[in-house]
Amino acid sequence: MRGQIIEKSKGVWHFSEPKTKQSRRTMPLPPSVVKELKAHRREQLTERLKLGAAWKDHDLVFSSEIGTPHSAANITRRVFKPALKRAKIRQTIRL
Repeated sequence: MRGQIIEKSKGVWHFSEPKTKQSRRTMPLPPSVVKELKAHRREQLTERLKLGAAWKDHDLVFSSEIGTPHSAANITRRVFKPALKRAKIRQTIRL
């Protein structure tokens, strides 16, 4: 399993090791989560085959539609801010 973090610089994705040894850890997952992740992986592989050479393989569990990492701004705009709004929490909180 990869224990890397993602940094974006000038439109290029770089993968690097975590800053400290304590940042590297194993997380046990319940069987139900493993089952869902395997199903997600099958769907991802199907999409990857459809895209062929257009797929950017970064070996990510959760990627964009073309295999690239999600940007923090995109996650904030599409997921985090709507969740804040639904929870009636002030929109100034940052991810």
